[in-house]
Amino acid sequence: MLATVGEEIYKEWKEKRNNPKQVPLTVAYDMGWNKRSSGHRYDSVSGHGFILGGLTQKVLHHKCMSKQCTKCFAAKEIKETPIPHECPQNHEGSSKSMEVEGIFRIIQESFYDHRYQLAVIVSDDDSTMKSNLKHSFQQKIDNGLMSIGDWPTTEKGNKKSDNGRLPLSINEPKFLADFNHRVKVIGKCVYALASMAKRDSEVTKVMAERVKTNWGLMLKQIRHLDFKKNYEKIKNKVRAPIEHMFNNHDHCDHAWCLPLKARKENKNFEPVENNPYYEKKKNFKMYQQLCSAVERFQEDENVRECLHMFNTQINESLNMCVSRYVPKFKHFGGTMVLDSRVRCVIGVHNLGYANYYLALLDTLGCVKEIDVNNRLISNSILKIDHAKLNNKKGDRHPNINANGNMGAKLGPRDSCLKR
Repeated sequence: MLATVGEEIYKEWKEKRNNPKQVPLTVAYDMGWNKRSSGHRYDSVSGHGFILGGLTQKVLHHKCMSKQCTKCFAAKEIKETPIPHECPQNHEGSSKSMEVEGIFRIIQESFYDHRYQLAVIVSDDDSTMKSNLKHSFQQKIDNGLMSIGDWPTTEKGNKKSDNGRLPLSINEPKFLADFNHRVKVIGKCVYALASMAKRDSEVTKVMAERVKTNWGLMLKQIRHLDFKKNYEKIKNKVRAPIEHMFNNHDHCDHAWCLPLKARKENKNFEPVENNPYYEKKKNFKMYQQLCSAVERFQEDENVRECLHMFNTQINESLNMCVSRYVPKFKHFGGTMVLDSRVRCVIGVHNLGYANYYLALLDTLGCVKEIDVNNRLISNSILKIDHAKLNNKKGDRHPNINANGNMGAKLGPRDSCLKR
Protein backbone atom coordinates (compact mmCIF):
# COMPACT_ATOMS: atom_id res chain seq x y z
CA MET A 1 0.00 0.00 0.00
CA LEU A 2 1.43 3.38 -0.93
CA ALA A 3 -0.78 6.12 0.51
CA THR A 4 -4.36 5.16 1.23
CA VAL A 5 -5.26 8.82 1.69
CA GLY A 6 -3.79 9.76 -1.68
CA GLU A 7 -5.49 6.83 -3.43
CA GLU A 8 -8.87 7.77 -1.94
CA ILE A 9 -8.52 11.38 -3.09
CA TYR A 10 -7.54 10.30 -6.60
CA LYS A 11 -10.49 7.89 -6.87
CA GLU A 12 -12.87 10.58 -5.62
CA TRP A 13 -11.49 13.08 -8.15
CA LYS A 14 -11.72 10.50 -10.95
CA GLU A 15 -15.37 9.72 -10.17
CA LYS A 16 -16.62 13.27 -9.67
CA ARG A 17 -14.35 15.06 -12.16
CA ASN A 18 -15.24 18.41 -10.59
CA ASN A 19 -12.22 20.00 -12.24
CA PRO A 20 -10.66 17.60 -14.76
CA LYS A 21 -7.78 20.01 -15.46
CA GLN A 22 -6.51 19.86 -11.86
CA VAL A 23 -4.81 16.52 -11.17
CA PRO A 24 -4.38 15.69 -7.44
CA LEU A 25 -0.85 14.65 -6.47
CA THR A 26 0.92 13.28 -3.40
CA VAL A 27 4.15 15.19 -2.80
CA ALA A 28 6.96 15.42 -0.25
CA TYR A 29 7.98 18.87 0.97
CA ASP A 30 10.86 20.14 3.06
CA MET A 31 12.69 23.42 3.50
CA GLY A 32 16.40 24.06 3.69
CA TRP A 33 18.20 27.19 4.89
CA ASN A 34 21.44 28.60 3.53
CA LYS A 35 23.11 29.43 6.82
CA ARG A 36 24.93 27.06 9.12
CA SER A 37 22.91 26.42 12.28
CA SER A 38 22.63 24.09 15.25
CA GLY A 39 18.97 23.29 14.64
CA HIS A 40 17.63 25.75 17.23
CA ARG A 41 18.34 29.03 15.43
CA TYR A 42 16.34 30.32 12.49
CA ASP A 43 18.01 33.54 11.39
CA SER A 44 19.10 32.63 7.85
CA VAL A 45 18.57 35.37 5.27
CA SER A 46 17.56 32.90 2.56
CA GLY A 47 16.17 29.41 2.11
CA HIS A 48 14.82 27.02 -0.51
CA GLY A 49 12.03 24.45 -0.60
CA PHE A 50 11.29 21.54 -2.94
CA ILE A 51 8.22 19.45 -3.63
CA LEU A 52 8.89 15.98 -5.00
CA GLY A 53 6.43 13.59 -6.61
CA GLY A 54 5.62 10.75 -4.23
CA LEU A 55 6.21 8.05 -6.84
CA THR A 56 8.57 9.63 -9.37
CA GLN A 57 10.82 11.29 -6.74
CA LYS A 58 11.36 14.11 -9.25
CA VAL A 59 11.28 17.80 -8.34
CA LEU A 60 7.94 19.25 -9.46
CA HIS A 61 8.35 22.77 -8.12
CA HIS A 62 10.69 24.78 -5.96
CA LYS A 63 10.72 28.15 -4.25
CA CYS A 64 13.69 30.25 -3.14
CA MET A 65 12.97 32.70 -0.33
CA SER A 66 15.15 35.70 0.50
CA LYS A 67 14.89 38.67 2.85
CA GLN A 68 17.57 40.78 1.18
CA CYS A 69 18.49 42.26 -2.19
CA THR A 70 22.01 43.59 -2.70
CA LYS A 71 21.04 46.17 -5.33
CA CYS A 72 18.03 47.46 -3.39
CA PHE A 73 20.11 47.73 -0.23
CA ALA A 74 22.91 49.62 -2.02
CA ALA A 75 20.45 52.08 -3.58
CA LYS A 76 18.79 52.64 -0.20
CA GLU A 77 22.13 53.43 1.42
CA ILE A 78 22.81 56.27 -1.04
CA LYS A 79 19.12 57.28 -1.07
CA GLU A 80 18.56 56.61 -4.76
CA THR A 81 16.01 54.64 -6.72
CA PRO A 82 17.38 51.18 -7.58
CA ILE A 83 17.93 50.43 -11.25
CA PRO A 84 15.46 47.98 -12.88
CA HIS A 85 16.56 44.47 -11.97
CA GLU A 86 15.26 41.04 -11.04
CA CYS A 87 14.90 41.36 -7.29
CA PRO A 88 15.43 38.22 -5.17
CA GLN A 89 13.80 39.72 -2.07
CA ASN A 90 10.38 38.07 -1.73
CA HIS A 91 9.88 37.55 1.99
CA GLU A 92 9.38 39.66 5.09
CA GLY A 93 9.22 38.10 8.50
CA SER A 94 11.07 35.40 10.39
CA SER A 95 13.26 32.82 8.71
CA LYS A 96 11.17 30.02 10.19
CA SER A 97 8.07 31.36 8.43
CA MET A 98 9.82 30.86 5.07
CA GLU A 99 8.80 27.19 5.16
CA VAL A 100 5.09 27.98 5.44
CA GLU A 101 5.24 30.88 2.98
CA GLY A 102 7.15 28.74 0.47
CA ILE A 103 4.62 25.87 0.37
CA PHE A 104 1.74 28.37 0.32
CA ARG A 105 3.10 30.01 -2.83
CA ILE A 106 3.91 26.65 -4.40
CA ILE A 107 0.31 25.47 -3.89
CA GLN A 108 -1.07 28.59 -5.55
CA GLU A 109 1.34 28.51 -8.49
CA SER A 110 0.82 24.78 -8.99
CA PHE A 111 -2.95 25.17 -9.06
CA TYR A 112 -3.26 28.28 -11.24
CA ASP A 113 -0.23 27.93 -13.53
CA HIS A 114 0.74 24.25 -13.74
CA ARG A 115 -2.70 22.62 -13.60
CA TYR A 116 -2.23 20.25 -10.66
CA GLN A 117 -3.15 20.42 -6.99
CA LEU A 118 -1.29 19.20 -3.95
CA ALA A 119 -3.83 16.80 -2.48
CA VAL A 120 -1.50 15.12 0.04
CA ILE A 121 1.66 16.67 1.51
CA VAL A 122 4.26 14.56 3.31
CA SER A 123 6.19 16.82 5.66
CA ASP A 124 7.47 17.23 9.19
CA ASP A 125 5.10 17.86 12.11
CA ASP A 126 4.69 21.58 11.55
CA SER A 127 1.42 22.73 13.11
CA THR A 128 1.81 26.25 11.67
CA MET A 129 1.89 24.87 8.14
CA LYS A 130 -1.26 22.81 8.74
CA SER A 131 -3.17 25.74 10.22
CA ASN A 132 -2.18 28.13 7.39
CA LEU A 133 -3.00 25.75 4.55
CA LYS A 134 -6.71 25.72 5.38
CA HIS A 135 -9.70 27.79 4.37
CA SER A 136 -10.50 30.74 6.59
CA PHE A 137 -13.47 30.04 8.89
CA GLN A 138 -14.76 33.58 8.43
CA GLN A 139 -14.46 33.34 4.66
CA LYS A 140 -16.44 30.08 4.67
CA ILE A 141 -19.15 31.72 6.78
CA ASP A 142 -19.31 34.72 4.43
CA ASN A 143 -19.77 32.39 1.46
CA GLY A 144 -22.42 30.26 3.19
CA LEU A 145 -20.21 27.16 3.44
CA MET A 146 -20.54 26.96 7.24
CA SER A 147 -22.48 28.61 10.04
CA ILE A 148 -21.15 30.52 13.02
CA GLY A 149 -22.15 27.64 15.28
CA ASP A 150 -19.86 25.28 13.37
CA TRP A 151 -16.76 27.31 14.28
CA PRO A 152 -14.25 24.75 15.72
CA THR A 153 -13.44 25.03 19.41
CA THR A 154 -10.62 23.89 21.67
CA GLU A 155 -10.92 21.40 24.52
CA LYS A 156 -11.67 24.29 26.89
CA GLY A 157 -14.50 25.51 24.68
CA ASN A 158 -12.74 28.55 23.22
CA LYS A 159 -12.91 29.33 19.51
CA LYS A 160 -9.90 28.22 17.53
CA SER A 161 -7.85 31.00 15.94
CA ASP A 162 -8.60 31.62 12.28
CA ASN A 163 -5.21 31.23 10.57
CA GLY A 164 -6.41 29.80 7.27
CA ARG A 165 -5.04 31.53 4.16
CA LEU A 166 -5.95 29.13 1.37
CA PRO A 167 -8.37 30.44 -1.30
CA LEU A 168 -11.72 28.65 -1.43
CA SER A 169 -11.07 27.67 -5.06
CA ILE A 170 -8.21 25.39 -3.93
CA ASN A 171 -9.03 22.24 -1.97
CA GLU A 172 -7.40 21.86 1.43
CA PRO A 173 -4.48 19.40 1.27
CA LYS A 174 -4.25 16.48 3.65
CA PHE A 175 -1.04 15.90 5.58
CA LEU A 176 1.01 12.79 6.21
CA ALA A 177 3.88 12.63 8.68
CA ASP A 178 7.39 11.86 7.53
CA PHE A 179 8.54 8.69 9.28
CA ASN A 180 11.96 9.97 10.37
CA HIS A 181 10.64 13.34 11.58
CA ARG A 182 7.92 11.63 13.65
CA VAL A 183 10.46 9.37 15.37
CA LYS A 184 12.66 12.41 16.01
CA VAL A 185 9.76 14.32 17.60
CA ILE A 186 8.93 11.37 19.85
CA GLY A 187 12.58 11.15 20.85
CA LYS A 188 12.57 14.84 21.84
CA CYS A 189 9.54 14.31 24.09
CA VAL A 190 11.14 11.36 25.89
CA TYR A 191 14.59 12.95 26.10
CA ALA A 192 12.94 15.95 27.78
CA LEU A 193 12.06 13.61 30.65
CA ALA A 194 15.60 12.25 30.75
CA SER A 195 17.09 15.75 31.06
CA MET A 196 14.98 16.55 34.16
CA ALA A 197 16.27 16.21 37.72
CA LYS A 198 16.20 12.70 39.22
CA ARG A 199 13.68 13.74 41.83
CA ASP A 200 11.28 14.77 39.08
CA SER A 201 11.86 12.01 36.53
CA GLU A 202 13.15 8.44 36.66
CA VAL A 203 13.63 8.23 32.89
CA THR A 204 17.27 7.92 31.82
CA LYS A 205 18.87 8.74 28.47
CA VAL A 206 19.41 5.04 27.81
CA MET A 207 15.71 4.44 28.34
CA ALA A 208 14.83 7.37 26.09
CA GLU A 209 16.99 5.93 23.31
CA ARG A 210 15.25 2.56 23.69
CA VAL A 211 11.82 4.17 23.39
CA LYS A 212 12.88 6.09 20.29
CA THR A 213 14.38 2.97 18.66
CA ASN A 214 11.41 0.76 19.53
CA TRP A 215 8.95 3.33 18.21
CA GLY A 216 10.79 3.57 14.91
CA LEU A 217 10.80 -0.22 14.52
CA MET A 218 7.10 -0.38 15.36
CA LEU A 219 6.22 2.22 12.70
CA LYS A 220 8.17 0.24 10.11
CA GLN A 221 6.02 -2.80 10.86
CA ILE A 222 2.64 -1.06 10.53
CA ARG A 223 3.26 1.64 7.91
CA HIS A 224 2.07 -0.64 5.06
CA LEU A 225 -1.21 -1.61 6.79
CA ASP A 226 -4.64 -0.22 6.02
CA PHE A 227 -6.01 1.69 9.00
CA LYS A 228 -9.64 0.63 8.60
CA LYS A 229 -9.02 -3.03 7.81
CA ASN A 230 -6.32 -3.54 10.47
CA TYR A 231 -7.54 -1.14 13.15
CA GLU A 232 -7.31 -3.53 16.11
CA LYS A 233 -3.92 -4.87 15.01
CA ILE A 234 -2.50 -1.36 14.63
CA LYS A 235 -3.83 -0.13 17.99
CA ASN A 236 -2.38 -3.22 19.62
CA LYS A 237 1.08 -2.72 18.11
CA VAL A 238 1.16 0.98 19.00
CA ARG A 239 1.25 0.03 22.69
CA ALA A 240 4.14 -2.40 22.26
CA PRO A 241 7.13 0.04 22.50
CA ILE A 242 6.35 0.99 26.11
CA GLU A 243 4.72 -2.22 27.34
CA HIS A 244 7.59 -4.34 26.00
CA MET A 245 10.12 -2.55 28.23
CA PHE A 246 7.95 -3.19 31.29
CA ASN A 247 7.88 -6.95 30.65
CA ASN A 248 4.34 -6.96 29.26
CA HIS A 249 4.54 -8.83 25.95
CA ASP A 250 0.82 -9.11 25.17
CA HIS A 251 1.25 -6.54 22.39
CA CYS A 252 4.49 -7.98 20.98
CA ASP A 253 5.14 -10.25 18.01
CA HIS A 254 6.99 -13.57 18.00
CA ALA A 255 9.08 -12.41 15.06
CA TRP A 256 11.06 -9.85 17.11
CA CYS A 257 10.19 -10.25 20.82
CA LEU A 258 12.79 -12.59 22.33
CA PRO A 259 10.97 -13.14 25.68
CA LEU A 260 7.78 -14.08 23.82
CA LYS A 261 9.73 -16.39 21.52
CA ALA A 262 11.44 -18.06 24.48
CA ARG A 263 8.11 -18.49 26.28
CA LYS A 264 6.67 -20.19 23.20
CA GLU A 265 9.62 -22.62 23.09
CA ASN A 266 9.40 -23.22 26.87
CA LYS A 267 12.83 -21.70 27.49
CA ASN A 268 14.11 -19.22 30.06
CA PHE A 269 15.06 -15.80 28.77
CA GLU A 270 17.72 -13.70 30.47
CA PRO A 271 17.74 -10.05 29.36
CA VAL A 272 20.96 -8.29 28.47
CA GLU A 273 22.44 -6.28 31.32
CA ASN A 274 22.34 -3.05 29.29
CA ASN A 275 18.64 -3.50 28.40
CA PRO A 276 16.82 -4.70 31.50
CA TYR A 277 13.04 -5.05 31.78
CA TYR A 278 11.28 -2.91 34.38
CA GLU A 279 8.33 -3.67 36.65
CA LYS A 280 5.24 -1.49 36.57
CA LYS A 281 4.68 -1.63 40.33
CA LYS A 282 8.27 -0.87 41.22
CA ASN A 283 8.76 1.76 38.50
CA PHE A 284 5.22 3.10 38.35
CA LYS A 285 6.29 6.76 38.13
CA MET A 286 8.57 6.01 35.18
CA TYR A 287 5.81 4.06 33.44
CA GLN A 288 3.31 6.90 33.90
CA GLN A 289 5.73 9.51 32.59
CA LEU A 290 6.56 7.51 29.47
CA CYS A 291 2.89 6.79 28.77
CA SER A 292 1.96 10.46 29.08
CA ALA A 293 4.89 11.47 26.81
CA VAL A 294 3.77 9.24 23.92
CA GLU A 295 0.00 9.38 24.55
CA ARG A 296 -0.78 11.92 21.83
CA PHE A 297 1.21 9.92 19.27
CA GLN A 298 -1.02 6.90 19.94
CA GLU A 299 -4.17 8.74 18.93
CA ASP A 300 -5.94 7.54 15.79
CA GLU A 301 -5.24 10.69 13.76
CA ASN A 302 -1.51 10.75 14.54
CA VAL A 303 -1.13 7.02 13.89
CA ARG A 304 -2.94 7.24 10.58
CA GLU A 305 -0.57 10.00 9.41
CA CYS A 306 2.29 7.46 9.54
CA LEU A 307 0.60 4.68 7.54
CA HIS A 308 2.26 5.25 4.17
CA MET A 309 5.49 4.45 2.33
CA PHE A 310 6.50 8.00 1.42
CA ASN A 311 9.28 10.05 3.05
CA THR A 312 11.27 13.27 2.67
CA GLN A 313 14.70 11.65 2.48
CA ILE A 314 15.24 12.80 -1.11
CA ASN A 315 14.38 16.35 0.02
CA GLU A 316 17.05 16.12 2.69
CA SER A 317 19.51 14.74 0.14
CA LEU A 318 18.79 17.63 -2.22
CA ASN A 319 19.41 20.08 0.62
CA MET A 320 22.86 18.55 1.02
CA CYS A 321 23.46 18.90 -2.73
CA VAL A 322 22.43 22.55 -2.57
CA SER A 323 24.97 23.13 0.20
CA ARG A 324 27.69 22.11 -2.29
CA TYR A 325 26.49 24.56 -4.92
CA VAL A 326 25.56 27.18 -2.29
CA PRO A 327 28.08 26.87 0.59
CA LYS A 328 26.63 27.85 3.95
CA PHE A 329 29.66 30.00 4.80
CA LYS A 330 28.90 32.31 1.84
CA HIS A 331 25.93 34.57 1.19
CA PHE A 332 24.11 34.16 -2.14
CA GLY A 333 20.62 35.23 -1.05
CA GLY A 334 21.11 38.87 -2.04
CA THR A 335 21.16 38.08 -5.78
CA MET A 336 19.49 35.71 -8.23
CA VAL A 337 22.59 33.50 -8.07
CA LEU A 338 20.88 31.47 -5.33
CA ASP A 339 17.95 30.56 -7.55
CA SER A 340 20.26 29.75 -10.49
CA ARG A 341 22.38 27.38 -8.43
CA VAL A 342 19.34 25.68 -6.91
CA ARG A 343 18.02 25.13 -10.44
CA CYS A 344 21.30 23.42 -11.33
CA VAL A 345 20.73 20.95 -8.49
CA ILE A 346 17.20 20.29 -9.74
CA GLY A 347 18.42 19.74 -13.31
CA VAL A 348 21.07 17.23 -12.24
CA HIS A 349 18.56 15.39 -10.06
CA ASN A 350 15.76 15.20 -12.64
CA LEU A 351 17.82 14.57 -15.80
CA GLY A 352 21.07 13.09 -14.57
CA TYR A 353 24.54 14.62 -14.41
CA ALA A 354 25.61 14.20 -18.05
CA ASN A 355 22.17 14.74 -19.56
CA TYR A 356 21.70 18.04 -17.73
CA TYR A 357 25.04 19.58 -18.68
CA LEU A 358 24.83 18.34 -22.27
CA ALA A 359 21.37 19.92 -22.55
CA LEU A 360 22.72 23.11 -20.96
CA LEU A 361 25.53 23.31 -23.51
CA ASP A 362 22.98 22.79 -26.31
CA THR A 363 20.81 25.61 -24.95
CA LEU A 364 23.77 27.97 -24.73
CA GLY A 365 24.82 27.07 -28.25
CA CYS A 366 28.24 25.82 -27.18
CA VAL A 367 30.16 23.45 -29.44
CA LYS A 368 30.67 20.17 -27.59
CA GLU A 369 33.96 18.46 -28.14
CA ILE A 370 34.27 14.68 -27.83
CA ASP A 371 36.42 15.11 -24.71
CA VAL A 372 33.63 17.06 -22.99
CA ASN A 373 31.08 14.30 -23.67
CA ASN A 374 33.43 11.58 -22.45
CA ARG A 375 34.29 13.59 -19.36
CA LEU A 376 30.64 14.13 -18.43
CA ILE A 377 29.76 10.48 -18.98
CA SER A 378 32.76 9.22 -16.98
CA ASN A 379 31.82 11.56 -14.11
CA SER A 380 28.24 10.28 -14.16
CA ILE A 381 29.51 6.68 -13.93
CA LEU A 382 31.50 7.59 -10.83
CA LYS A 383 28.43 9.24 -9.33
CA ILE A 384 26.35 6.04 -9.69
CA ASP A 385 28.00 4.37 -6.73
CA HIS A 386 31.40 5.78 -5.85
CA ALA A 387 31.68 3.58 -2.75
CA LYS A 388 31.31 0.32 -4.69
CA LEU A 389 33.76 1.38 -7.37
CA ASN A 390 36.40 1.85 -4.66
CA ASN A 391 35.48 -0.88 -2.18
CA LYS A 392 38.09 -2.74 -0.16
CA LYS A 393 37.70 -6.03 -2.02
CA GLY A 394 38.54 -4.38 -5.33
CA ASP A 395 35.50 -5.92 -7.05
CA ARG A 396 33.98 -4.29 -10.08
CA HIS A 397 30.73 -2.37 -9.85
CA PRO A 398 27.85 -4.89 -10.33
CA ASN A 399 26.62 -2.95 -13.37
CA ILE A 400 30.05 -2.74 -15.07
CA ASN A 401 31.23 -5.71 -17.11
CA ALA A 402 34.75 -7.05 -17.58
CA ASN A 403 35.47 -4.61 -20.41
CA GLY A 404 34.65 -1.64 -18.21
CA ASN A 405 31.37 -0.93 -20.02
CA MET A 406 27.99 -0.50 -18.42
CA GLY A 407 25.73 -3.56 -18.34
CA ALA A 408 21.99 -3.73 -18.90
CA LYS A 409 21.01 -2.72 -15.36
CA LEU A 410 20.69 1.04 -15.13
CA GLY A 411 19.26 3.08 -12.29
CA PRO A 412 16.79 5.94 -12.68
CA ARG A 413 19.62 8.50 -12.62
CA ASP A 414 21.79 6.57 -15.08
CA SER A 415 19.73 7.43 -18.17
CA CYS A 416 22.56 9.68 -19.37
CA LEU A 417 24.60 6.55 -20.14
CA LYS A 418 22.14 5.42 -22.79
CA ARG A 419 23.19 8.18 -25.19
